[in-house]
Amino acid sequence: MHNKVYALKLVQDKLNGDNNYSYSQIASLTGYTKKQIYRFSKQLKEKDINSILVHGLTNKPSNNSVSPKEIEFIKNFKNQYPIISIQQFMDIYHEDIVFNTKMRKIVKDNNLKIRSYSFFESLYERFNWVKPIKHKSFNKDYDKHPLR
Repeated sequence: MHNKVYALKLVQDKLNGDNNYSYSQIASLTGYTKKQIYRFSKQLKEKDINSILVHGLTNKPSNNSVSPKEIEFIKNFKNQYPIISIQQFMDIYHEDIVFNTKMRKIVKDNNLKIRSYSFFESLYERFNWVKPIKHKSFNKDYDKHPLR
């Protein structure tokens, strides 16, 4: 099992001259490869141990996150289609807006992207948009299969 904190401490001690371990010995002690240990030593010359242990994308938004402009555009676009299924709305949004070459400027300005079905499903739930009724419910007063 790899122990990154221990490996970084050994490499830092080596860089400071506190131990005489070679990079190969540190690699065998910690379970990392020699190449990874070299990479750790390069990182330690630029940063401290704590900043190396924290992932670089911590507290940063995802590249695929939804911008408020995009949400506003989709809400306004949805007003044109008051009662429409999720799949139909998704298809219209992709074909008429995202893939339409005449709408490139709007797509770029509003940061519009291709979105999944589950994304539109969550929007329908979040904004309480009406979906068309799939099946009409029958009266439950009678048996569906009466006895002979």
